[in-house]
Amino acid sequence: MMANLTDEQAASLDEACQFLKNGQLDDADRSLSSLAQSPGFVPTRLFFAKLCELLDRQGRDEEFLHRINEFKQRFPQAHNPYMLAYLFFLRREDIPSAAQEIGSCPEQSISHTKTRAAVLYAEARLRIYQAHLSIEQNFLRPADLEGTVLEPVDDLAICMMVRDEADVMMANLLHHYALGCRKFAVMDNLSRDGTASVVSRFARMHADCTVLLVHDPIEGYYQARKTQGLCRLARDCFCCAGEELRLILPLDADEFVDLPSGMGFQWLVDRMMEKECEIVVFHLCNAANSSLIHYDERQDVYGLVDIVEACSGQIVTKNAFHPRFVSGLTMGNHTLAHDDISRDKLFVACEVGARIIHYKYRSPRHVASKILNGGQAVNATKLDQHYALHWRTAYADMQQRGFVVAEEMFESYCRTTAKYVGKLGIPPCRI
Repeated sequence: MMANLTDEQAASLDEACQFLKNGQLDDADRSLSSLAQSPGFVPTRLFFAKLCELLDRQGRDEEFLHRINEFKQRFPQAHNPYMLAYLFFLRREDIPSAAQEIGSCPEQSISHTKTRAAVLYAEARLRIYQAHLSIEQNFLRPADLEGTVLEPVDDLAICMMVRDEADVMMANLLHHYALGCRKFAVMDNLSRDGTASVVSRFARMHADCTVLLVHDPIEGYYQARKTQGLCRLARDCFCCAGEELRLILPLDADEFVDLPSGMGFQWLVDRMMEKECEIVVFHLCNAANSSLIHYDERQDVYGLVDIVEACSGQIVTKNAFHPRFVSGLTMGNHTLAHDDISRDKLFVACEVGARIIHYKYRSPRHVASKILNGGQAVNATKLDQHYALHWRTAYADMQQRGFVVAEEMFESYCRTTAKYVGKLGIPPCRI
């Protein structure tokens, strides 16, 4: 029996929940109204949540707002009314009100770690949405590649799990070296194009760097666990040299941290420390060439990338974090589902003009390699069929239609990226 409810009332509330789930709004309305009028009924938290959900879905806005306020007053520590109000305002494109609601949500009342992380990252996405237009759209060469040496950062490590990324690997390492990173941990997963040799060459060229290169012989698509393992290895190896890390930044080879002109990682860490935060939340901005020019390692990545999208609506986050949060790392490093995550620990990089440039598809040849590697890695696991479905689907399509699939995906990506340059879309209405 639910708290404060008789068996009959609990059954009636269960019925109303099922009606809502099935989209039977009139039946849910009758059931909740009948329950509210039953003798001795005391509204519970679940009752208010389902009533407000019903009113929102029926478009009864004034009643919804009235009931939400009542919900907050009756259950001052509950997170549900704030989440419902956030979604209500977001669907109506009232971003300031949505941001106020999600920013006022009492996070400590959310006992479920993944739910709390989802709420906090929903808030972070709105903050990114509000701040993104202040970022200069061009992808610029870091300052010290133009002759100015930026301050090295000893307590930051970049961790990368890579496969067949030889074309962009050197450009990526040089870019982040220019921003001040001197510690790299790279896990090479069965590359056939000499990616590991590129990493070794970079290490020989830069004696002031510590480069940890790991060979990963496991085909399976277990990215979250592999990345967690690499981050732990980096933490322990760099620590054994007497240098504890403040931040670990897991990146892909096609991701470039982009900071305001003339600024490096030390500047970013200083901004984070001013706020006493431990997690930096970046957002990904897809990049491409508007003329569909194919990139290779002989070209200048900064000169070739001429379109960088604004937040198209799918605001994708990535994190740099204190090593103690590594156990909360999720697939793709998009959120940190950690017991100790909290609003005051998150620093939104976009608010100081920082982002990650995502050079996702660089040529049809590169796309074909990603499809082949992704499909083979997923098929080497016993994971559910819905897992990494995009790679399963593209792999099967390319097996049937050939290289044209990669050409179509490359062109579609470039054109979609161009479509969203300078535009902002409302973030998805979900938590």
